[in-house]
Amino acid sequence: MATELQEILQPYILRFKQDFPELEETTSIQGKTGLERREYVKNSVQRLFSEDTVDHITEDELVDLLDSTTAMFGYIYDSTTLLEGVGLDTFLTKMKYLLYGGGDLADRYAAFINGTKNVGPALTSELLCSFSPDEYACLNGTAEKALKILGLDTMTAPKTGRRCGEYYLEFNEIAGKILAEIREDADPLLQNADYSTLDYFLYSVATVNFWKIAPGKNSENWDLCKSENVIAVGGEELVIPYGESIFDLSLEELKEKYAEKAPESSERSISNQMGQYYCFLHDIRVGDLVLANRGYQGVHGWGVVVSGPKVQKQWKYPTYHEVKWRSTDETIVDLKKCKRNFQNTTVGLSFKEFYSIVEADGVLRTENYWVYLPPSLTDGPCAPFEDWREEGVVGLPYRTLAEKYGDELLEFSDPETFRKMIGDDPDKDPMNAILAYTFLFTLQEGDTMLISRGLQTAVGQVVVVSEPEIDPDREYPISREAEWEIFENEVSIPSDLQHELIDKRLVRIEKAEYEALFHQDADTMNHPEFTKMNRLLRAKNQVILYGPPGTGKTYTAQRYIAAHNAGTRAFVTFHPSFAYEDFIEGLRPRTDDEGRICYEIDDGIFKTFCRDAFNALMNEAGLERRWEKGRSVPALSPEEKADALAARERVPFFMVIDEINRGDIPRIFGELITLLEKDKRLCTENELVTTLPYSKTDFGIPPNLFIIGTMNTADRSIALLDIALRRRFGFIEVMPDYEVLEEMLDSDDPAVQEIFDLAVDALREVNARITRNYDRDHQIGHSYLMKLQGCTTRDEAVEGLRTTWECEVIPLLQEYFYDSPQKLRECLGSDVGMPDDEEEFLRALSTLSPNENQV
Repeated sequence: MATELQEILQPYILRFKQDFPELEETTSIQGKTGLERREYVKNSVQRLFSEDTVDHITEDELVDLLDSTTAMFGYIYDSTTLLEGVGLDTFLTKMKYLLYGGGDLADRYAAFINGTKNVGPALTSELLCSFSPDEYACLNGTAEKALKILGLDTMTAPKTGRRCGEYYLEFNEIAGKILAEIREDADPLLQNADYSTLDYFLYSVATVNFWKIAPGKNSENWDLCKSENVIAVGGEELVIPYGESIFDLSLEELKEKYAEKAPESSERSISNQMGQYYCFLHDIRVGDLVLANRGYQGVHGWGVVVSGPKVQKQWKYPTYHEVKWRSTDETIVDLKKCKRNFQNTTVGLSFKEFYSIVEADGVLRTENYWVYLPPSLTDGPCAPFEDWREEGVVGLPYRTLAEKYGDELLEFSDPETFRKMIGDDPDKDPMNAILAYTFLFTLQEGDTMLISRGLQTAVGQVVVVSEPEIDPDREYPISREAEWEIFENEVSIPSDLQHELIDKRLVRIEKAEYEALFHQDADTMNHPEFTKMNRLLRAKNQVILYGPPGTGKTYTAQRYIAAHNAGTRAFVTFHPSFAYEDFIEGLRPRTDDEGRICYEIDDGIFKTFCRDAFNALMNEAGLERRWEKGRSVPALSPEEKADALAARERVPFFMVIDEINRGDIPRIFGELITLLEKDKRLCTENELVTTLPYSKTDFGIPPNLFIIGTMNTADRSIALLDIALRRRFGFIEVMPDYEVLEEMLDSDDPAVQEIFDLAVDALREVNARITRNYDRDHQIGHSYLMKLQGCTTRDEAVEGLRTTWECEVIPLLQEYFYDSPQKLRECLGSDVGMPDDEEEFLRALSTLSPNENQV
């Protein structure tokens, strides 16, 4: 009876022997096949590093040897550069200790890697393996990937740092068991295999492909796939008349025969279906890994393909591969993260995509939130809410689209193709293509949608619970099933979101924005984090949050507003070309009915917001006063002013001015800078009203309008701000907060936490160096690393940290120290962000940490 390890390895042994000629060709370099190159390296290492010759190695001999190793191919350093960084004598001394030193190999291995610049596990272990090919294995990224595919990656020691030698010995023990197993094969190549041959075998394992395959419509075929240990798809139109002869047909022949059997199908549909079917027959091979999905919402199971294609005419889905299922545990996973069209039956995945799905193990899908303004069936208001709630759906009214394409509409998942298709329909606006595509393909099961009545309020919300359905006979022929909740009190929609709804009708919002719509508990406002902001806003009505980039200034402003019972909010970003005419009012060119150019007065965002805040205040105070567009602000009696001031706290309006220091403040505010002061606001004792230069109308700022500005001190020091602005705003410094990072970057997985801790320590140290070499205003904010929070595996955390460091942190520092490369090196250390190899990158980054042996 075969052992468990034999069963695991058998598909890959078969694949290795089948693919060996092709492997030899594809891995050949400088006239040597893959096997010949390995033999050359073994012979060279054993010859050069023998006890008799190791002290006489020349630099040219060592460079030639290192350049021949697998580890150096694709490496960022060439051998010459590597030796220049270490020194020939030092390298040879360390190599002698590695090969001949006393004590445990784990200690010698760790000492060699941690003490030799630019040398990692791949090169170290390849030299060991070549020196003693029956004793030591090659540890590299490809070999680790292969162990992952085989399900044998059970190493527990840290891969880097002082204990990296323990990790290598664990890996070596697993590799030894695999080597012993493959030597049982009758093939002479495998019978005589050593650890160098094993590295070749593991390379072959790592070349397998990964697939997502749907087990029938709505997963109706999963029970059969699970019980029969297969993954099966359709093709009954071809299997029944032609049987196994379909295996010999080309793609074009498959299309022709399918078109004969299914004449009602369109050419596009035939091409799509047969392309996937051909892939199932010819691209999926023994050893490939496959997962069976449940639409976009989860996974039934996953396993290893152990046979070529077969047919069973009695089955509804008669074309199949045999599969050794490794897991049949149902999991709920957000498959749309892969950004693939999972509505296709057969979809190829990357290694990382596949394992991010199968290792999610019950992780719930991403929480997505939307606001939906349904298109009307007529020119009148759209009010399908009661009907939708009764039927348990939400929908789109695009009947022409549904009648023309039917279910085939669901096959056009490419956005550009979809837009062109809609564009062919003269009854449809191009914007409708975006809405229809979003509703059909971007919206997913589990998403929450606020359903808007007009633009002002949301009447309720739904949770989407199905994939889209097409039914031309329904009033809303494109629909999704949904669980409904009607609000007791309708929820107001902020003005900035209203503008987006006008353009898009279906708008995705962040979770914080969604929660803000429901007005969080007022007790939140008493949180210590907001105490200073509360005090300054009560004292001045406006505040500026200032600090280095990425410290969460805008996020803090949004959280503050979300925690407040805000009447509404506006968001504007200042920039050098922003002017008084954009902010307050100005002249805009128009054409009259005869085509002549004329100029009209156009209200800016601040004037419009002031008018809205004033009218909301009057309404809250029970006063029948309105500030009409194009008119002066109404004058109030003393009694009316007192009533309005009493209602001020109940209907606050917040304007966030992002990057306030990037604008020309005197030019933007003009004469209104004085009106910002709290005691100069409308209804106050020292109320000031000014006449605007264009409209000649009276203008004032209502007392319930609050301004929160944000300022990036890396752009401009606070000392350079306009004095008039500084006197009228309160200022709160927002600096990098490592406690927030440590709290948010918390993982139960020690390997992930190790990367999180490294990231925080590196950021803290870089900021300390920036402060010494530049100033505290140019530090790197903690929000740059907050995106690591969603990482659940070490690979994800390393990739996220590396992307952030190389694409955001380093370019920012290069800009700071553009004319001072020496200071840049002092801040970053040498080579940080440069190595392509992940472990080299981590080792370089760890040199920034006070504890250099952390990783």
